[in-house]
Amino acid sequence: MSEKNTFSDEETAVLKDLAKAETDKRNEEEHQKKEDDRIFYDKQVEWYSVLAEASVTTRFERDRQLLTIAALAIGALITLKSDIDKDFLTLGFWLLSAISFMVTIIVCLNIFQKNTELLEALIAETAEPDRKHERQRLDAALGLRDKIMYFSFIFGIILMFAFAIKGLGISLYFNS
Repeated sequence: MSEKNTFSDEETAVLKDLAKAETDKRNEEEHQKKEDDRIFYDKQVEWYSVLAEASVTTRFERDRQLLTIAALAIGALITLKSDIDKDFLTLGFWLLSAISFMVTIIVCLNIFQKNTELLEALIAETAEPDRKHERQRLDAALGLRDKIMYFSFIFGIILMFAFAIKGLGISLYFNS
């Protein structure tokens, strides 16, 4: 004879309650894990957003500072124009320095305009991923303009320094 294991109604109810509690616990854990994952993802997005904003702000701030300093340098050069005398070397330093600072200003203003186009391209790329080449082209163009602006500014500073040394009559490498 085989013994049949049967549970009483009370035992069946207890087993159902235990199974339901276990299922509820698993559902709660899964829900909590999904919530934790969502929070983690949101934190990652926020962190990326802060980094991107800081990067853009820093880059714009550097460009604005170069623009301001280049404009001030041109003003200083105009003020020092009376020190040119009739020396061709001094005039050359003054003129090349002024041109370098003008190039810095013109390229910087162009960078501001291209930055706007790049942001628009980024927004368009988000909507239409096949427009990635446009953003890459603008990125490369901005990188080149950034280098031109930076080196033009440095060249202008060096020439302005040489002009100041020559104008002061200090003869390091220049014969008077």
